[in-house]
Amino acid sequence: DSWNQLWEKELQELFEEMFPIRDYTGKQFELGFVSFKLEKPKYKSGDEAKENDDSFDASIRVRFSLKNLKTGAVEITTQNHGFAIYRQSLKKIKRSSYKITHMNLNDNTIEGIEYPEIKAFSIQHHPEAGPGPYDSRYIFKDFKELIEKSNA
Repeated sequence: DSWNQLWEKELQELFEEMFPIRDYTGKQFELGFVSFKLEKPKYKSGDEAKENDDSFDASIRVRFSLKNLKTGAVEITTQNHGFAIYRQSLKKIKRSSYKITHMNLNDNTIEGIEYPEIKAFSIQHHPEAGPGPYDSRYIFKDFKELIEKSNA
C-alpha cells in the first residue's frame, strides 16, 4: 500500500508540473489535468503474469479538461484513441473548406472537424464532466440546427 501511495503522490505531482499544455500557437486550446486513477494489475505478481505468458502491468486512467481559448469553453474529456485523424492525412483529400474545431493537445490528433460546404462535422472524444452528454450539449444543438437549416 505504501508503494501505491508513493506512486499516486509522485504521479499527482508530475501531472501538476506538466499541465496545462497549450497548442503550438498558444492561442487556441489548453489541456488541463483533472484527475487520474491507477487500475489494479490483472495479476498479483510478475511471476504470475509470466506463467500466463502476459505482462505485469496496470492501466492508468487520466481525465483532462480541454479549454477552447477562443470561446473560453472547457470540456472534461476521456481520450482513448483506437483510431485518429492526423493533419497530414488531410493533404490527401481534394481541397475543401474543412475546419479543425477540436485538437488533442497530447498527441496533436484532430478530435473535431467541420466541412461547412457539405454541412457535416464530426467529434472524436468522450465528454466526461458529468453523467450524460451535458458538457457537449452544444454539439447536439449544432447538429439540430444543421438538420433544421437543411430541411428549411
